[in-house]
Amino acid sequence: MTARPGFGGSRQSGRAYSDEDVPNLHGKIALLTGATAGASLHVAKVLASKGARVLLLARREDNPDAALEDIRQHCFEHDHSLNPDPDLAFVKCDLANLEDVKRVADDLCEREIRLDIVVCDAGLGVQTFDVSVDGIDRHFAVSHLGHFLLINRLLPLLRRTAYAPPPASTSPSASPSSGAAPRIICVSSALRAAAPSNASFLSHAELTAESDAASSPLALYARAKLAAVLFVKFGLAPRMNAPAPPPCSSDVQASAGDSPRMHSDRPRAILALATDPGPVHPGQPAQLAQAYGPLLGSAAKLVAAPFERTPVDAARSTLWAATAPELEQDWERWQGAYVTVPGQEDAGCAMARDETRGARLWAMSEDLVRKRLGEDALQPWTWRGDEDEGEAYATPGQGRWLSP
Repeated sequence: MTARPGFGGSRQSGRAYSDEDVPNLHGKIALLTGATAGASLHVAKVLASKGARVLLLARREDNPDAALEDIRQHCFEHDHSLNPDPDLAFVKCDLANLEDVKRVADDLCEREIRLDIVVCDAGLGVQTFDVSVDGIDRHFAVSHLGHFLLINRLLPLLRRTAYAPPPASTSPSASPSSGAAPRIICVSSALRAAAPSNASFLSHAELTAESDAASSPLALYARAKLAAVLFVKFGLAPRMNAPAPPPCSSDVQASAGDSPRMHSDRPRAILALATDPGPVHPGQPAQLAQAYGPLLGSAAKLVAAPFERTPVDAARSTLWAATAPELEQDWERWQGAYVTVPGQEDAGCAMARDETRGARLWAMSEDLVRKRLGEDALQPWTWRGDEDEGEAYATPGQGRWLSP
């Protein structure tokens, strides 16, 4: 791929995708998990500074108020900010509690008019084994299963956004908001390669205290991050592509009673990508020290600390995946990609390329959700057909949206 001027992002361009490269996002809405600290907090700062409405999904214990204040300060102080007074909200949710995830996601579908960007980065870090309220490995529950259900229950809102016109900018001096297709970004890690080879996702027993991985904080973390890549590549990507467009794809004002037409420049898809913040995430050396105790942990911290990335550097791949216009120009190439460097797809480790393992993860995830919440807990993943286009413009309590 040839780098395009102004987009940054690839090694061919000779520079990384920077905060200044992020386009105007006025009128867009972004939901982020795990964004009360570290790289994803920086992602939230940049998205807000570029005009997006930013929703932070977190537990109250994660200190969201401090994160929201950090975002406000960033928008106020930085020269490149297009939005010195950001639109921010805290969404209280415990991703380790499937009932809570379902309730919150369904409420978002009722309350929000659109959803353009979802960044899934919540997780436990390198920590010892613990169980969720649903009785499974907490690493897996927070990093993967909670996001699996969250995205599923948000699909009506994401599809509504896919069919809606691009948002109009509220800033007369800013360039038009770029990008049309909603994007889902699942944040993984280079440590996914340390997942145990027996992480086959065949049995729920793999997620219990009796499993081999339970004794290793690194294995628990790595398995959860491996799941993020498999979820995107073999789960979301093939299911987020919409049906083929109708014969006429030009923009036409919908007359009364007609289904609204889709914009001709809009990919009929929701883009899903996995990203890697870099070899050592912000704060990861401290996690290793805490997880492995004074002796081994201190040694691991000393080894890892020189490679620790700053939040700004660690945020680049996710910012690129969430906002770079070039993805839309070649969206079929990027659908399901694993991005470690802005503008470059990484093949990943052998386990992350294992389609069979990906299919088993998907089946296990659906089974776990249904066992906990019932057979009707999951929405249909695939787009049913053009009937979705009519439903896409219906907002709760208001009937259809008016065509622009």
